[in-house]
Amino acid sequence: MLNEKYRLTNIREDKDIKSLSKAQFPGPHCPLFGAVMTASYIEDLTLLIIGTEECTYYGKDFAMIRQNGKDRVYSAVLEQHDITFGCEEDLKDIIIKIDREEKPKALMVITTCVVELIGEDTTSILRSLKDEVDTKLLIVKTEHFKCNSHIEGVEKALEQLASLMTPMEKKEKTVNILGFKYLGVENTELYKELKKNGVNISMTIPTKVNMETIQKAAESSLNIVVEHTALSLAKEMEKSLGIPYVIFPKALDLDKIVEAYEQIGDILDIKFDSLINEKYKSVTSDLIAAEQLLKNKSFIYGNTPFSCFEFSDFLVGLGMVPIVIQCRELVKSDREVMDRLIDKGVNPYIVRMANIAPLRRIYGELSPDYYFGHESPMILAEHNIVQIVTDNCAKKIGFEKITEVLGTILEEKGIFSLLDEKKSTMEDEVRDKIKNLKNMPAPMKKVLLNMKEIPDGMKEALLTLDDNDSMVEMMKNHRASM
Repeated sequence: MLNEKYRLTNIREDKDIKSLSKAQFPGPHCPLFGAVMTASYIEDLTLLIIGTEECTYYGKDFAMIRQNGKDRVYSAVLEQHDITFGCEEDLKDIIIKIDREEKPKALMVITTCVVELIGEDTTSILRSLKDEVDTKLLIVKTEHFKCNSHIEGVEKALEQLASLMTPMEKKEKTVNILGFKYLGVENTELYKELKKNGVNISMTIPTKVNMETIQKAAESSLNIVVEHTALSLAKEMEKSLGIPYVIFPKALDLDKIVEAYEQIGDILDIKFDSLINEKYKSVTSDLIAAEQLLKNKSFIYGNTPFSCFEFSDFLVGLGMVPIVIQCRELVKSDREVMDRLIDKGVNPYIVRMANIAPLRRIYGELSPDYYFGHESPMILAEHNIVQIVTDNCAKKIGFEKITEVLGTILEEKGIFSLLDEKKSTMEDEVRDKIKNLKNMPAPMKKVLLNMKEIPDGMKEALLTLDDNDSMVEMMKNHRASM
């Protein structure tokens, strides 16, 4: 199944990366998902999704879940006539109706694959309505046939937000944080350090803004980009509003983190020397200690919030050995990191991400020590593979990110580490599988015992588990239940 052509040294461009099967499972998210995810952070931004019944339904459903039932998503479902003859007049009527009756401050119109396939010129349609409606109109095109992930939808949605801003007088020592996609920016190292030095964080886009505040983003004297999907927005704001930007690296590179702090300090006329001196030493010490524990351990890269190559390069720096790296799609900046990996003497297989079904057939043959990313913990445990899930590490900015990643690896935090935050049917499904699992693999037992909250009876049952009994039977003997 894995061909020598798939080796890193043979990958020159995106088309060289192959999927292990024609039918992909689970498959990548589409740009529509990325656009809706980003836009739905902004509570009072209204969306209009144009496409098939499937696209509009799932887009609306996803936004409602994220906004706890709030409904600011309109659907325009294409019919056969629209696909053949176009939908210009109907689309105009829909937008005018929304403008007149709902009076939203802004309407983000999101087109999907079919709209773009038939060549409907939605940009011109919206431009023709400019003087006819009071609502500010944004356009995001999410044709999946031009890319292989949701990332482009995130980038386009963020970039469109610049059109809501107007030039304003700049305030000294006032910054925006661009691209932070989680709640709790106040808890990050970067935010705390800025506040400690008297810097005002005007807003965090997209997670801490609304339609009223986003227009004031132009007051800031600096944009700090913490996620590459916001780079287009930063460039547009620099061009139209004259706000410079600094890229705070998502990569786990100590020197680049220092460089970012120094750049911010130069522009805002503040010093981060004590932070840099203290954190650089302590994190370097942590890296050396981790290397001693992880050296020569092998891994499969599945998915993390980081670039697949930069994250793998970080692990290789700890002495770990990549066997397979799953890649969403190749971007220009990957080349430098790929060459660095080759120079370090590693040559893993590179395959297309989000197609784990065929890969599962060769876990036993590959026998990695670790799997980084989302995958069934049961299936990994059957092959004695330790799962590491780094989702929570993306909520950190600065030196703390490296510390968090190291802690996640050394504490072997798998998918269960996310359960506290994702109370959902997923938790019930996992619980049911564990209850009826027989011959529980040792790594699975270890994962469960390492969970923060585990009933005493369950722990006792795990420690005395008879391989021939299911978990639920064993727990009965310890008067515990799940």
